[in-house]
Amino acid sequence: RPLSTMADIYDRAEELNQVSALYNVEIDGVPLQQMSTNELAKIAATRGIPLSHSRAELMQAIARDEQAKRRAGTAPQRKETRHENGGGAPGTIGANAGGYPTSSAPGDVMEDFNASDEEDMLSDPEGYLVGATSMVWEDELYTYGGLAPEGEFVDIILRWSGKDQSTELQARAANPDVGIPPGRYGHTSVVVDDKLYVFGGQGQFGCLNDLWCFDFERCSWSRVDAAGEPPAARTGHCACVSNGVMFVFGGKDVRPGMDSVAHNDLYGYDLKEREWLPIETRWRRPAGGGGCAMTSMNGVLYVLSPSDTMMEMILWCLQLSAQGRLRWTQVPRVGQLPTPRTDYVATLFGANWIVHGGRVLLQDGVLGDTYAFHFPTAEWGRFDPESDTDPRFGHAGSAVDGALVLLHGKRDTFVPSDGDKGDKDTGVCVAINLEEWCTFPEHAPEGDGDSLVDAAFD
Repeated sequence: RPLSTMADIYDRAEELNQVSALYNVEIDGVPLQQMSTNELAKIAATRGIPLSHSRAELMQAIARDEQAKRRAGTAPQRKETRHENGGGAPGTIGANAGGYPTSSAPGDVMEDFNASDEEDMLSDPEGYLVGATSMVWEDELYTYGGLAPEGEFVDIILRWSGKDQSTELQARAANPDVGIPPGRYGHTSVVVDDKLYVFGGQGQFGCLNDLWCFDFERCSWSRVDAAGEPPAARTGHCACVSNGVMFVFGGKDVRPGMDSVAHNDLYGYDLKEREWLPIETRWRRPAGGGGCAMTSMNGVLYVLSPSDTMMEMILWCLQLSAQGRLRWTQVPRVGQLPTPRTDYVATLFGANWIVHGGRVLLQDGVLGDTYAFHFPTAEWGRFDPESDTDPRFGHAGSAVDGALVLLHGKRDTFVPSDGDKGDKDTGVCVAINLEEWCTFPEHAPEGDGDSLVDAAFD
């Protein structure tokens, strides 16, 4: 990978702005500021420019090289034609049919994702997607899928460069006869190396149990033909990856005119063997259905889900290396746990599991609060209410360069349960500074890699 740290990408945001003004340079009709760090690095490599630069320095070097080539008459002339739908970097297209703006270069992540909303093309919360998923690849944020307000099942991948600034990837089908995955929401997405795996979700004609793989480097979709019996069709489930296996838990099957069927089963997809396996556990297990989230840490699966009565949230863990039949165990309640909710965001931030927002269970209400579970101490904590965002549920979110970036989601017309948030940013994309507001340190103390939960299994 050409750039090794997030500091290389986001360092010197102010210098970046000065560089773009000083060197108003385009290559093949695309401004340098609209190119991703990866694209800049590829251009630098073809020109023999060293990659040991920050993003701003890399842009300077490319700009100087391009100007020198133009003065010498060796650089290709600027193309008059633009990429489809108004421009964008190679491998992308510009503003899409849904009205998403074209991307610009990433600067400081907090400034970019909390920027001014004066010309926001998606400023109306009624126009936001519900049930999309977000993921991070090579330090850049992407979203896939979702349900549009007019009922469209979205089937595109967007790369986000800042607040309300997204670029649609020009994805293709690896096999034209198979095509790309149909649009969906309530699915799961996990990234392994350079590949994105999407499973299930709610499609136009019902719940799905298909598995698709998107190759970021080839920008292509392929349907995964796996051995074994896959999980039943479902939406609102959760997934994570541990030790080369993608685990899927919970969810529900929703059919028109019929009662929904809740699932509390656990499946594993072996990424190397390309095989589905049901995972049997004994005794009690998480409630499943909707409202669950899952992650892994140090060979332990963690599932957060509402209790059977929906009166509280319970954190469960499953030691994958345990001898004999696996057993779910409740993690002791330490600190301040999230209140009962569903349709929330859960994402890892170093040694912390961050939970944000969601819809209140058993009553009307939408939340904008944030909690963290600290793995080394097995303790929960609530962020200071000053960090609360506008209440939303069914949104997507990931931790990027010390910020929790939240995208899309639905609001309700009734007064939110956590008070009047009229002064909060209602933009399609907002960010919370995790380094400032997170209750616990990002990393575990040196030499303290195992959590108290891990020790309980020893």
